[in-house]
Amino acid sequence: MTFSQLRTPLALFGSRSKPRATDPRFQHLADQLPQLILLVSPHADSVLAANAHALELLGRSREEVCAAPLSTLLVENASVLVRDLKGLAPGATLLLENSQWHGKAGALASIDLQATCSEIDDQLVVMLMGTSAATMPVPASAANPAPAQTLETLLALQSALREVSASPAQNAAAYCRQLLGADAVAIYECTPSAGAPKLLAAQPTNIFPAYLPAEDAASSLTAWEFIAGAPPLSVLYQFAKTSGCTAIYGHPIAHAGSPIGILITGFRVAPPDGARKDLTSGAAKLAALFIAPQTSATPATQESPVVQLLEDRLDLIFQEAVEAIIWVNPAGTVERLNAAAERLLGYAPVEVAGMDLQDILVASTPAASEVLHSLARGQNYRQEEVSVIRRDGTQASTALAGLPFFDSAGNADGGLVVLVDHSESKAVDARVHHLQQRAWLGDLSAVFAHEIRNPLNNIVTGLQLLKHKLDAAAPAQSILDEMLPEAHRIAELVKNTLLIVQPSELHFEAVDLNQLLDRLAFRWGERLQRRKILCQVDVSAATPRALADLRCMEHVLTNLLANAMQALPESGGSITLTARTAPPKPERAGPHVEINVADTGPGIPPEVVARIFEPFYTTKASEGTGLGLAIAQRFVAAHKGTLTCQSFIGVGTAFTITLPAARTDQTAA
Repeated sequence: MTFSQLRTPLALFGSRSKPRATDPRFQHLADQLPQLILLVSPHADSVLAANAHALELLGRSREEVCAAPLSTLLVENASVLVRDLKGLAPGATLLLENSQWHGKAGALASIDLQATCSEIDDQLVVMLMGTSAATMPVPASAANPAPAQTLETLLALQSALREVSASPAQNAAAYCRQLLGADAVAIYECTPSAGAPKLLAAQPTNIFPAYLPAEDAASSLTAWEFIAGAPPLSVLYQFAKTSGCTAIYGHPIAHAGSPIGILITGFRVAPPDGARKDLTSGAAKLAALFIAPQTSATPATQESPVVQLLEDRLDLIFQEAVEAIIWVNPAGTVERLNAAAERLLGYAPVEVAGMDLQDILVASTPAASEVLHSLARGQNYRQEEVSVIRRDGTQASTALAGLPFFDSAGNADGGLVVLVDHSESKAVDARVHHLQQRAWLGDLSAVFAHEIRNPLNNIVTGLQLLKHKLDAAAPAQSILDEMLPEAHRIAELVKNTLLIVQPSELHFEAVDLNQLLDRLAFRWGERLQRRKILCQVDVSAATPRALADLRCMEHVLTNLLANAMQALPESGGSITLTARTAPPKPERAGPHVEINVADTGPGIPPEVVARIFEPFYTTKASEGTGLGLAIAQRFVAAHKGTLTCQSFIGVGTAFTITLPAARTDQTAA
């Protein structure tokens, strides 16, 4: 808006002959400016308007200042100053240093002023702008809008505020942009009880997202800022990239003490903080005066409580839905996504708002383009099996659906893209199938072991008889010496296989661990001595009895002791058998006992420890079946206990058995 398009300043601001109060919204804006402002008509020797800073300095009311002749407010050389102001040409400026004015209670006020003149309908209007030289430093010109720009903004606002506008929020955005000198301005409607802030107006109109995520930093009802190089905590990071802004500021808009919106301003060159903060605060208050009729609870505009409740619940459903939901606009760009979509795809809401759907929904098939094509035609879309590639490169098996939106005219207006993650259910199905296969193999192994056990025993007996019948020097003796150990090994494998696949009936009793470990050490004593292995038993006196099947525990401990002996070198070593009360843990029901079998061997590599309880896994190339520890773990698990292994290379290995302790009544029995 140019000055020639405006009415005369007397028509805008009133005159002494026809006093008229200015629009409160205009006056409110002037009061928020950090500079002292006086609008005067030198030829009429009158003051047209004064802001709060001017009234504070002069110590008078607004009515008193506007009613007094301009010359009476000056202390000395009033006629000279008025003459100088009359001599200003339109567009010219004049610096008035230390001009003397009548201040509070007769005191003198020294003011530095800059006068800017404009001609409207052959009449002069001069804006005097400055600060009190005695109380405040004169701000740098770079920190404030140019006087001519400020005057033009004020006059444009005064003229516009007298007109009835069909879009007050859009006007507010335009005037705030002009006042602040911002490159972009947006106004979002937002209240503490509402969901995502909704865009009311923007300048320019095509770069801001329609909604801000509720958890976005920009949605907070506090002042905030984003400077280029800072972490991208808001969807407006994308706006900054596309618009070229290096600084974005947010300020809450309040009405009657309650927040009603958010003012967003963007600058390609960040302004100094001092002037920017004051002007932004004033602009937010101006915006409140524009949009309050739209957002305040008046009978004409207030949504019914039922509608508001439904909107709140819909937003809650959107955010908390188990399915991943992406809201896209008609252009195919992302407006919002919920928490489930964030988890599935690996993108934060601040990163994807404003991005194309095809950039984040990457699949083995062109699913994104297909669903967008269906939404553009207003049709539902569904595909039962889509392999989606997450941000980290992993894949997720999903079902994909598209649900179109329609505007009031019935035209397609974007929609929702819904993803149902089937990865977990498919993993469960695969696990169930694997367990079924293992159960079938177990049954088959039991049948196989039964079928070959008796013939194998006959073969072993026959080999032993043949070895006994042949002469000791017979060439076949060496062959029999090789065959018999292998036959015994196969027989042991069959026996162990039956132990795994056939459930055995357990007979629980209160087992004295001190007696059990002493008996085991005595039984193995001679073999251990031959290997120069020292075996020690250490059972705490306070250790309770274990509730266990004695035969099974002897089998488990024998296997662990045999493994420990085989792990020690030919030079010997030591094996320690200990038992004590297990420390309590939340996952354990009642008291437990711990039995440890530790050796000073070379240790077991971590990759072997990870697989050590797997059936048929063995590191002994020519010995063992790889079933000993698998059987031991199965027996311990049947006791509702645990068997674990800890090993340190060069130090040794310890196996720990944890079993429930026997109760007092069980011990007495």
